[in-house]
Amino acid sequence: MTKNILEKLRIPCNMANKIKFAKDITRQNKNINFALGIKIKIGFIHEICGPSNFIMAMMIAANASSLIIWIHKGSKIPFPDGINSWLSPNRIILVKVKNTHELLWSIEESLRIGLDFLIIGDAETIRNFTSIRRLQLIINKYHVASKQSLPTVLILTKQSCQLMGIESRWYCSPIRDPYISEKKRSIVSGK
Repeated sequence: MTKNILEKLRIPCNMANKIKFAKDITRQNKNINFALGIKIKIGFIHEICGPSNFIMAMMIAANASSLIIWIHKGSKIPFPDGINSWLSPNRIILVKVKNTHELLWSIEESLRIGLDFLIIGDAETIRNFTSIRRLQLIINKYHVASKQSLPTVLILTKQSCQLMGIESRWYCSPIRDPYISEKKRSIVSGK
């Protein structure tokens, strides 16, 4: 069964040895520490919104020990040369979808595999509570019941944090440099 899954995902043999299958995992670490004193719980759905949501997702992915499934419908994807300083590009499986419905379906199917993945879904917005509830039910059915593997789902949204039924919401935006004055800022921007 698991050999067929690896063949479908086209995972190279050297990476297949690093995958943690549900029967091999013990729940030792229940958090992903991604910044000093800041962590997220594994086995839950988290929302990251704002203009810097991509950077926060990269910080979490760099500190996750599992493979990463990055599901996106736009053109904002992790470029291998750009993320090389964060993590190995070999750990990321990219999935391109056409719309939000396909994105949610891809997240559901990734959860049903039964492996310990970090799943990142990059969507503009997810409008209904039902789709998030379905993801929670799949995690409960395939993972919590076996008490073995716990995948973590990060949903990146462009809008304000409005998803219902998730574990945590994070808003990320860049900070202004306090040492650059407004005058210098206007010269740099050309205004």
